[in-house]
Amino acid sequence: MTFWHAPWVSAATLLVVVMIVDGALLQRASSVKATTLAEDVRLSILLTPELAHGFSGQEVANGMATSDEATRVFNDFMDEAPMMTNFTGCHQGSKCTGTIRAPGVTASHCNHTTWPITPEMLHSANASWGTVHKVQNNNGSLEHMGISKSIQNPIFTIETFVMVTTDDESLPEGMGVTTGIAGWTHLNGHFVLRDCALTPSILEYDVTFDSGRIVPPSDMSEARLVAFANNTERFSLARTGPTETHPATMDAFSIFMSTIVEAEGLASFSLPSPPGQTWQTNSDSMNSYMDQFVNWDAGANNLAFDDPLPDIMSKMNNMMMRAGLISARKYTNLASRMDPGLSANQTIAGKQHTRANVFHTDLRWFAGAAVLELLAIVVVLPLFYGFWRFPNDLSQSPFEMALAFNSPLVSDVNSREGVKGVLARHGDVRVSYGLVKGGDRDVERLGFAESGHVVRPW
Repeated sequence: MTFWHAPWVSAATLLVVVMIVDGALLQRASSVKATTLAEDVRLSILLTPELAHGFSGQEVANGMATSDEATRVFNDFMDEAPMMTNFTGCHQGSKCTGTIRAPGVTASHCNHTTWPITPEMLHSANASWGTVHKVQNNNGSLEHMGISKSIQNPIFTIETFVMVTTDDESLPEGMGVTTGIAGWTHLNGHFVLRDCALTPSILEYDVTFDSGRIVPPSDMSEARLVAFANNTERFSLARTGPTETHPATMDAFSIFMSTIVEAEGLASFSLPSPPGQTWQTNSDSMNSYMDQFVNWDAGANNLAFDDPLPDIMSKMNNMMMRAGLISARKYTNLASRMDPGLSANQTIAGKQHTRANVFHTDLRWFAGAAVLELLAIVVVLPLFYGFWRFPNDLSQSPFEMALAFNSPLVSDVNSREGVKGVLARHGDVRVSYGLVKGGDRDVERLGFAESGHVVRPW
């Protein structure tokens, strides 16, 4: 190599320095993202698909003795306690999803009665709508049931009640619910009274299994119907003697729900701004449950409520799923308390969801880093051509560079001895950098020399 190769050496040196950018390019080329991986699993769980016969307790002529299991269900529901259970097939630290069969209710035998509401009625103090009574036919069917007393001009009413019959071949034990909802737009609308039976059923729910608990959907009223339950008791309180008892399956739920959801919102004739008097919501008749369904964005001269039946069914299904979990752990005679062919041991196909770090490579940034590395190799490698001809190993140490350029400081060292020879002869010599006198003309120059021969330039 001649000194004319100095630009090549400079370019190689600069390129090696620029190689620090290579690390930044590789960092941009690599990224990690937390994601959820899903895989198929088989899950096993203890859960009765329908409410066990007699779960509520014992029905007597003058009341009901609620079972300890039903009381626990109601307490856990009010406390919003997690649904803890034992299940297998889902690895610890992972979440699993699947479809289970659990007890619930389905709205059936619904009928409606509608009263029109006109602007003339809303401006008349004598207007009347929705005055109905609780009536039950002898065959056990529902007809205008739920409102236990005559009320004038209702706007939002809910009543739940225990369904009992006088005919053993009529409706099974269940819960009746009556909702009355008024609504009008620009003072023109209607009041609808609806009676429904919430019949015990086998329902399918899409749930999550997480940390030893079942997490049901937030709206449990949207569960899918598999079949109606056929294990509930049919009996008549009218034929129950003073000492007779009957196992009750649903009745405790019906009684408990009445303390949560019943409402009796009325309208009152008030004096707003002109043009005159009109029927308005009587705020004194509203309760906290009714407040959840008022559509406050309806605007002036408008009244609207959301349907409370899905919420009632969701609450019932939540409690009945809890009952299914308790029944599966508590009862040993489930075969006799459920319909034939049903079992509390459920094995289902599910998905296991695991959080994991997924690494991603951006090939554009990686290509830039690779090109820079290849360019550095192409420029630097030729500088080492012929290194094998040297008799001793090269380390590119500054001492070897000094030997190569015949530095006076190490002129007495055999160049074949390399760094080891320099250290052997001058390892204890103190050297400095500065002005050094030397040469034929005793010219001062900047360089390395023994400390005693160096004059510092400052």
